[in-house]
Amino acid sequence: MNHRDQEKLLQEILQPDDAIGFRESSLKAGIAGLNRERRRRTLTRFSAAAVTMLGLFIAIFFSLRHPVQNQPHFAQSLPPTAPPDLAVSRVELISDEQLLDQLVAIYTNQTVALIGKPGDERVVLLGKSEDRSEQDPY
Repeated sequence: MNHRDQEKLLQEILQPDDAIGFRESSLKAGIAGLNRERRRRTLTRFSAAAVTMLGLFIAIFFSLRHPVQNQPHFAQSLPPTAPPDLAVSRVELISDEQLLDQLVAIYTNQTVALIGKPGDERVVLLGKSEDRSEQDPY
């Protein structure tokens, strides 16, 4: 086979009349596939942006429409408290003589005394006691 015959054979094998049609249809199918892929990506991006915008709109709409829900629940459920009763919390001050009278009434068998500086007195029980456990530590 000479060189011309080889080229002619190769052209017949590699480029039949059919091959040109196949190449054109393959090129058209490839371009159509790329166009579909581009449309799909565009639609996906648009859908994601639309869903995000819709979510923000709904969140803003409900937060403006129902502002009571943004307040803490515990502040609404606290019962009203009454002012403290002053009669219960009042401390009655008594003099030293009144204290001694009350101690003498309690400890009838012992001598009672207040010893110390004014405001820092201590109660002392004087007298004999049979049992030390019965003696008051004051």
